[in-house]
Amino acid sequence: MASKPESPTEPFKRALAHAARSLAETPDLEVVFSGDGPQLLGNRAVLPHPPRDLNSREAARIRGLADQMALRLAHHDPLAHARARPSSPDGQAAFESIEQARLEAIGANALGGVRANLTAALEARLEKQGLTRTVATDRQSAPMAEILGLMVRERLTGDAPPDGAKALVDILRNDIEARAGKDLDRLAAAIDDQAAFAKVTREILRDLDLSEDMADATESADEEDGEDDAPTENSDEDQGEGEGEQQEGSAPQESEATDRESESGDEEMVQSDQEGEPEESDESPEMGDGAKPARPDTSASQGGEPQYKIFTPAARLSRPAAHRALQRGLAAGQQAAAPSAGAAEPLLDLRP
Repeated sequence: MASKPESPTEPFKRALAHAARSLAETPDLEVVFSGDGPQLLGNRAVLPHPPRDLNSREAARIRGLADQMALRLAHHDPLAHARARPSSPDGQAAFESIEQARLEAIGANALGGVRANLTAALEARLEKQGLTRTVATDRQSAPMAEILGLMVRERLTGDAPPDGAKALVDILRNDIEARAGKDLDRLAAAIDDQAAFAKVTREILRDLDLSEDMADATESADEEDGEDDAPTENSDEDQGEGEGEQQEGSAPQESEATDRESESGDEEMVQSDQEGEPEESDESPEMGDGAKPARPDTSASQGGEPQYKIFTPAARLSRPAAHRALQRGLAAGQQAAAPSAGAAEPLLDLRP
């Protein structure tokens, strides 16, 4: 079975993709053809579909669109561009137009085929926007950004504006030359240095009252960066101080806990001493599970029997242990069981 014949535009697409990758110096550049083009998304260049009856003019236009994207990938730094871009809308539009003229001039000055492609793309865009017809007759309605781009292109490549756009440029040419002509002449020397070119561009915009001074913008950007960094540093310092305070604060908490335990122990000792002097009663005192008097434990030396167990007058004791204690006390000539250091007076009454 015979294979389907190749579309007449397929060889054009392949050749265009290879040329774009070479000009962009990006071997992995993806070139696709879609109705969403033209647009550049990272390393993906989206171009419009070429018509089946492709003529030389339309082919040059599509090649010019591909060359624009390739030159931007090869010679444009988006971050540097964003840092130097002015803040005003009119200034931004003019800044973008002049930067695009720089990129296209690099390719046009290097390769004649690229120059022709870019010219075809420019003429088609101006015609589509209606700028090839003199729709603006005064300075207020003239598109400053487009006119500046065309004048910069003329300065960098020597190519005059397309025939349809010459009348448009002439509306503001004399005014721009008078106010910013000297700075326009400085652009060619900085064409290969984007940062230097941007500085001259900002001076041109300042001459035309489209932007603030470049030095002021740089200082403002530095101040904004400093303000952005300050909260981070302060937050780090605050965090460090907070950690230090937390660490320093932990010691007093432990000390307070120790003091509370000490006070609790003192209270228990006081309660124990108070419990050690019971009032006279017919019933034996009940010892709870709480704090007990701090007296030495001699259960091991006396067979589990403490030195004394009597907390009531001797006349009312009836337990054998009490009688034995009385006998030992009478024989020794002293009280039966000496009270501990916390006791204030003997607890035994030896009177008959």
